[in-house]
Amino acid sequence: AMSPSKNAAARGGGGHGGGKPTHFLAVRLSPASVHLVRKLQTHMGSAYASFFVHPQTAHVTLGVIGLYDDASIDAACMRMEQEVTSLKLGAPKLVVGEHVGGFRKQVLYLGVRDDDNVLQSLRDAVLPAMHRSASLEAMNNEGSVPPTFTMDDTYTPHLTVAKASRNRKGAKSARGHKRKKDSEPILWFDARDTNVEFTPTAAQPPNPTKPLCLDALGGATSLAAVLGESAVEEPSELQLCSLFAQKDEEGYYHVTHRVPFADRL
Repeated sequence: AMSPSKNAAARGGGGHGGGKPTHFLAVRLSPASVHLVRKLQTHMGSAYASFFVHPQTAHVTLGVIGLYDDASIDAACMRMEQEVTSLKLGAPKLVVGEHVGGFRKQVLYLGVRDDDNVLQSLRDAVLPAMHRSASLEAMNNEGSVPPTFTMDDTYTPHLTVAKASRNRKGAKSARGHKRKKDSEPILWFDARDTNVEFTPTAAQPPNPTKPLCLDALGGATSLAAVLGESAVEEPSELQLCSLFAQKDEEGYYHVTHRVPFADRL
């Protein structure tokens, strides 16, 4: 059952204004997947350290939503629980680390295989329903900021390993002047099958005829040789996590609400 907190800020929803996402729907992955992230990051080497995500945050995102006050958060959480319960889906059975991919040359990820498409089913049903309920609640509360939500046409379950936004070259300097953002793509990919190519300088794209995994030192190996394993995951619950609230003692995101899957009750 849901237990509303005292204010939206404590749940990651306050003080961020309309338009920006405040929460994301996710399933948390186990230490086995955390280990794979660490292993691949170690292989990539220190040249990429500024791009690495924190391994302990290992999760698969289903989508993001903006919830800006307690009423919207409560309505979204209640609807999340209703939808997951009505779907009666068991825990998704996932395989992590069979391939590597990239988004827009800015994100490097380990692939997540979901043969039963449970994550897609949850995403398609739960997120729009949460947004509708939160929107109705906002309409009935004067001064409430309407929630925001967009649904991409395509969905690729993935576990992020590195992303360009982790490298803060576009951050403000000590004097408050915004530095010019690095216009060069950071990571070039040749993501066919189980291979990806890393180039520290991003000066030139890799040779597309060489689908190799190159670490920062220039060694060439396949992903299978780097990881030597994949992780089988059966997450026990669906989580609504905050993008802004303080992380927990383990370094994982603050979980605003959680709903166990049908076979984990």
